Amino acid sequence: MLRRIRASRGGFGSSENAAVERLVTAHGQLRWDGDRIEVKTEAGYAACAAMLGCIDMVARTLGVKPAARDYRSSFPANYKALLPDRARHYRVDVLEASVDQDPVIWVNGDKFELSAEAAGHAQRLQLAWNGLCMQLDRWHRGTEANDPEVSARPPRQIIMRALIQLDQAWANFEHKYITELIDIESKAKRLIVQAIKQELQLQQLERGTEEAGWYSLLSSARYRAEQRSLVELISLLNSVANISRKGRDDLTSDILESAFEVLHRCDASEFGKGGGSSGCAQSSHKASVILAQDIIDSYKAMRRYLQRVSRCVERVDPHLCNNDGLVARLADWEESWEVGAHYLLPKAMRNAVCDLVEQLKAAQLVAPALTSMCQDCDVELFMVLPRLIMLSFVAEPMAQCREVIASLMPHCFKASALDGLCEKLSSLVHDFKTLVQAMSSLCPVSKQLPEAFAREVLVKRAVAGNTNSGAPYGTFSSGMQAAARPALEGFMRDLEFWSVELQRHCPEDWNQFCSVIVDKLGCEHQRKLRTERFQV
Repeated sequence: MLRRIRASRGGFGSSENAAVERLVTAHGQLRWDGDRIEVKTEAGYAACAAMLGCIDMVARTLGVKPAARDYRSSFPANYKALLPDRARHYRVDVLEASVDQDPVIWVNGDKFELSAEAAGHAQRLQLAWNGLCMQLDRWHRGTEANDPEVSARPPRQIIMRALIQLDQAWANFEHKYITELIDIESKAKRLIVQAIKQELQLQQLERGTEEAGWYSLLSSARYRAEQRSLVELISLLNSVANISRKGRDDLTSDILESAFEVLHRCDASEFGKGGGSSGCAQSSHKASVILAQDIIDSYKAMRRYLQRVSRCVERVDPHLCNNDGLVARLADWEESWEVGAHYLLPKAMRNAVCDLVEQLKAAQLVAPALTSMCQDCDVELFMVLPRLIMLSFVAEPMAQCREVIASLMPHCFKASALDGLCEKLSSLVHDFKTLVQAMSSLCPVSKQLPEAFAREVLVKRAVAGNTNSGAPYGTFSSGMQAAARPALEGFMRDLEFWSVELQRHCPEDWNQFCSVIVDKLGCEHQRKLRTERFQV
């Protein structure tokens, strides 16, 4: 009877009482970091989410109507998915934002600030939150006091008032905070939106020109200008979002244009439209064609990504580095274009790489074991390659290979020296000439030129890599072996020192160059695959 009288005077019914009890229990299970609710850990987040759910449940049980949330109808699709209707939908991240009250938000390296109005709403939400928590603490103390009259507990109207104030403050903050977040996110995505628009501009220029091909488009000054603009945007995106590699912003459209030029000369040569020695009909230029195609393929893959992501921009995380698909495409783009900047764009370096690849392919004919090493990407290949490269250099120190060696070991080149080499490297070149001359005199009677014979022996020895291997000396008689072997092994020891120096002076540059050479020598599984499933 007493309980019914108290309910009629504004007390709680049994179901309402049970609902508030569950809320008090949930409040007691919150985790704290000093005077702040802790939500960074999984357990802390779950405890806060549970209490927010109980607040909603108590408000519905007590018949508290939710504050107006018509503003949600103007939210974009991603926020409508989180807040689908006008119900309360209390979220931990919104409460956490009101607790932090930090007006500064950093996105993609840019600084954004929430308005003073948003900060004011955050403070009012915290006051309303603290007011509800204070009433829940009173309820808990009243329960612990075991007072049969329950006089220490806050009455029904006090709890309802606290819930109403919290809900109104929550709606006000949610409206302002998310509206400003949407604006910040829109600005944070501007780079990718601009890239999408620029890519579409290229598509429009390309329509109706499929039969004419890429090269007729590239003859258009307008198309080249639009393409440069897209490359600039991709480069900026790379600097902001590419956390897998360096995030370079200095890879320019010149690299792409150089790649198209190489393929154009190749096509012209194949169809007899002005090939000559610059065309790819010569096998010596196939390496540059592969490099060029890789650059163009990575560019086309980036364009395909922009085309597909244009249909779901709302799914793009405004923190661009959090989009795995974008990062993967940019990392692939940067890797290919970085190689192009170093080994394709400078014509001298391009020719040097092509010449070196052909020399290594010629070495495969002399030492078949090298072919299998290249096909399998055997670990031994990466010890043999620097030997063969240094051997090619000392054989012709003024030939195109010099460009590669100078880029990998610049400290060994002296402008003041007669031959432009440091004393030790110059000595190695001299020792090579002396050795070849001595070995030429031991050449067996055959059609082979003595100097070519000597180089063949050195190539076999560089590939064999084992001083106990008799393979390089198979064409010598036992007497000739005794005469040639000590000098050859002494030279190979000196060459090994330089092959190690080639790798160690700048390991990053060597690894990049080595990947270029290995790719061009036929290690199929090293080549990039760009057919993966689309991912934002």
